Amino acid sequence: MFNNLTVGKVYEINDISSGTPCLNCNSCIRMRLMEMGLTEGEKIRVEDKSHGLYRLSILSKKENIFTTLALREEEMERICVL
Repeated sequence: MFNNLTVGKVYEINDISSGTPCLNCNSCIRMRLMEMGLTEGEKIRVEDKSHGLYRLSILSKKENIFTTLALREEEMERICVL
């Protein structure tokens, strides 16, 4: 899980945790993250954290930036990395 991340370090996603079942929401954070391209085996790099948002880049196989996302703390907590 994302606890003490190093900005600029490359991580590989091991899993997107399903978390605790919620009866009060219409969509699942796990599914939303996967729809954004955060899936098992993807390489990501943490760019920075500011104003309560983590900015991270999804990387290509050659570790070039494919896309950049901003995620809230509760979304980041679902991402398990190697």
